[in-house]
Amino acid sequence: MAAVAAAVEARRALQDADAAARLGRHDGGTEAGVAAADHQHVEGSLQVASRHVASLDPGFSNFLSTLVYNAILKCSNRIWELRTVPASLADQAYEGLLAAIADGRLRPGERIRETTLAGELGISRTPIREALQRLARDGLVQLDARNGARVAELSLGAIQELYDLREILEGSTARLAALGATANNLQRLNAILEKEATHLGDPAALAKLNKLYHQTLCEAANNRYLASAVATFSTTLLLLGPTTLAAKQRAGESHAEHRAVVEAVAAGDAERAEALMRGHIRRAREIRLAMVLEAGLAV
Repeated sequence: MAAVAAAVEARRALQDADAAARLGRHDGGTEAGVAAADHQHVEGSLQVASRHVASLDPGFSNFLSTLVYNAILKCSNRIWELRTVPASLADQAYEGLLAAIADGRLRPGERIRETTLAGELGISRTPIREALQRLARDGLVQLDARNGARVAELSLGAIQELYDLREILEGSTARLAALGATANNLQRLNAILEKEATHLGDPAALAKLNKLYHQTLCEAANNRYLASAVATFSTTLLLLGPTTLAAKQRAGESHAEHRAVVEAVAAGDAERAEALMRGHIRRAREIRLAMVLEAGLAV
């Protein structure tokens, strides 16, 4: 049992620090504090794990000590990596294109010219091609040997189907989170809610926090396949242009809906958490469809 506790503690440290590191990146003013808190958590976890393994048989203790130490070291390195390792040129091109699609500078059906993009970013066409291939795998770009790359297009029917499935997936996420969220999960969710409350007039910042909120809720649900599916659909929805949080009064509504879901999760009320999340997604769909029709983004 001590061995299991040591391994679980090490893994929890890795997950918690990784999530906290991502949260820190959305608030430059507290990044140093988050880093310090993460490393304190790592050190504390290492001490607890070490006490567990020290009580074991020496032969097993040495083996487990190595495993636990490596897990904690990976956690510490991950925090450092998230803050210091520069993105590759292909990553920069990918993020730039993703942002252009998300904010509507690149519209569905619009051609993406490699030479123009390379000139704007000051890089060669090779990383541009790598980024386009990645976007094609994400379903955001269509590649054609003759016509090159174009931003993908979605029909109204496809948009409705995406939101139908998103409602099911995210509703299940909220239900599972209510059944298994840890104190740390809830602490991170409440921290995001606090940040949202201070950025209600900034749709771009809210969009980032919204993404982080749903990611953190997925982590609380503790189902890797569900998290992957939700992330995939969230990426595809970038084709629909600017965030729904830019719509009139939606920022405040969404924040209130987020808070209600977290309260249900904290209370362990799985049915209420799922119902609230489903309602949240349905409301987002209504606004999204209205925005798409007004902007003429659907085919």
